[in-house]
Parts: sequence; structure tokens; C-alpha cells
Amino acid sequence: SFNLKVGKSSLSTNGSISGLRRFLTRGSGTLKFNLDASSETLDVNELISAYQLGKESDLWSSNASDEDIEKQLAAAQAEADTMSIEKPKRAPVLPGNIDADVNLDAKNVQYDSLHFDAIRTRIRVKDRNMQMLNAFVDSPFGDADLNLSYTSSDIKNLKLGVVLHLAEVDVAEVINLIPQVDTLMPMLKSLEGVVTFDLAAVSKLDSLGNFQMDNTNGMASLYGSNLAMKDTEPFEKILNLMKFQKPEELLIPSLRMNVFLYKGEVEVKPVYLAIDRYKAAVHGTQWLNGEMDYHISVIESPLVIRVGANVFGPMKDFKFRLETPHYKKVELIPNTMSDVDLSCSETLKYINSVIK
Repeated sequence: SFNLKVGKSSLSTNGSISGLRRFLTRGSGTLKFNLDASSETLDVNELISAYQLGKESDLWSSNASDEDIEKQLAAAQAEADTMSIEKPKRAPVLPGNIDADVNLDAKNVQYDSLHFDAIRTRIRVKDRNMQMLNAFVDSPFGDADLNLSYTSSDIKNLKLGVVLHLAEVDVAEVINLIPQVDTLMPMLKSLEGVVTFDLAAVSKLDSLGNFQMDNTNGMASLYGSNLAMKDTEPFEKILNLMKFQKPEELLIPSLRMNVFLYKGEVEVKPVYLAIDRYKAAVHGTQWLNGEMDYHISVIESPLVIRVGANVFGPMKDFKFRLETPHYKKVELIPNTMSDVDLSCSETLKYINSVIK
């Protein structure tokens, strides 16, 4: 067992380690460890920066004596304790000579700009790849279950796999945690309330660690009750075009939305919407350039007749055309949860295959 301290971060560990001296003194060989680790404070930004600092230091090429090595380690520790750690400017390329299997129980965790109260997970690292398996995350915005993989053969070939379940989380926190979801679900920023959110995706990343949306395949699923619409301009515009009156309250008693992304094309599976005296089904396709092609089937309204409409073109200046409704009864709207389950299953299979 041993304790590790870097800046504000501390780790208490118990387990086995091999290859440490050669790894520290020459940066060669393979560092293998199988550990149980706990932490009262863990700043991942600090650890990444400290690793990058260590790569650039003399520790990696030194042929010094044991006494010199201990002095260098003490000096590096002192520098790590006092230096001002900046957020890493680039996504990390993981070392190729680490083979790690760690059961982690950490509190007060900081990553990027996000804070988590606690994380319990198994982490594996091998051949510049990483897995975070069966993670439970306790955070100020709610509880989360997470499986994740990160591959980094070099800075130009970064890839992330993620399966995430957020239970009872505020809509605004979903967007704050995963800004890219605004591309998948533009309607989301118009909603207020608490939802359950699921994400399963495999995406290439740029050198800063951002999703390359045109190289992302996956799905997002949302369910919520008693949601309010705060940005009603697009909805009101559609009502005006269809000669419908604006409802007294724009409240959504129940909403389930399943969205799939493949090579830059976003498919919104049929969504059932009940707002005031209106019931409708909405489905369609949108693209990363802001173009869209949706169909709205009005199933129930103050009007006797059922009507449909196509909404297409740029989101900020869309066009409108009346059509025969695709769905005339709520019972005819297909249930697409099997597609959601399949996407989660296939993404988990990918995550588990990253390290054999």
C-alpha cells in the first residue's frame, strides 16, 4: 500500500505494482498495477498536468543513483504541490506502457469544469486505451450511471465511447453537462423541468477532446413529466400557420423523445406531444448545417378535421406545407424503445472490446 499526493489531490492505495523503478527512471518498460484506491479529493486536471510535467522532466531519462532519484522525486512532488495547475489545453494521449486495473472510490472529484461529489468505478488502462466501467456518479445535478471508453493511439486518432444514464436531472444541467445534446435535441433548450436522460454514442474527438459531430454515431433518449416551454416562438409560429389558437398554458404533461445520430444526420423518432387541447405526433430529420425536414400529425385539436404539416428548411426561417397526417390515432404512434435498447447494447459492446 502507498499514498500519492499531487497538488490538492490525494490517493490511498492497496494492491500490487511492478516495473515502477524502470518506468520512473527511464520511462521504459511496462508499469503494471492492480489496485484498490480511495480519495477524499481528486482533481483529474491536476493529475493530467502532473503527468505531462513528469514526461518533460529528467526523471524519464535519468541514470542517476537511488539517492539522486529520491531527490528528483521529492523536487517533482514539491513543484506539483505549489504550482498553479492549468486546465489541459489538449486532450491527453495515454501512455503506451501502463497496464492498470483500479477499483476507485473517490470523493470531491474535479474534471474539466465539472464537480462530482463521489465516483465509484473500475478503471482499466492498456495500450493507450482506457475504460471506466459500471461507474456510479453522485453529483450536485443528480445521480448518474456511466460506462466509458477512451482510445488515443495518437492526437489525431482520439475516440470516445459512452453509455450514460441520468436520473431525475434538470434540463438545464443536461445541456451544461453535454453541450452537444443541443445539436441532437434543439427543442431541449426550450424546456424547463426534470427529466430522465440516456445517451449512447461512439465519437471521434478533436485534439481538444470535443465531439466531432459528423463522426458520431449514437442516440439520445429523454423522458419527462409536467414540462414547461419557455421559448414558444417556433411553436406559436406553427400554430399561426395552421390557424390554431395559442393555448393558455404551454405545459407538456408527458414527453418521451428518442433521437438517433448517424454521420451528421439526426433522426427524430415519432414523438407524442399533448399540449392543452392539442395532441400531435412529430418526427423527422435534421442536419448539422441547421436544415430540417419534419412532419407534424395533429391527432386532436379544437378543429373537427385532422390535419398534418411538413416543416422544412433552415430552423430560423423554416417553411410550412399542409399534408395528410401520417398518424391519425395515438395508438398508431410506434414505440421505438427497442431501438434505444439496441443502441445502448451495441455501444456497451464496443466499450468492453476496447481492452481485451
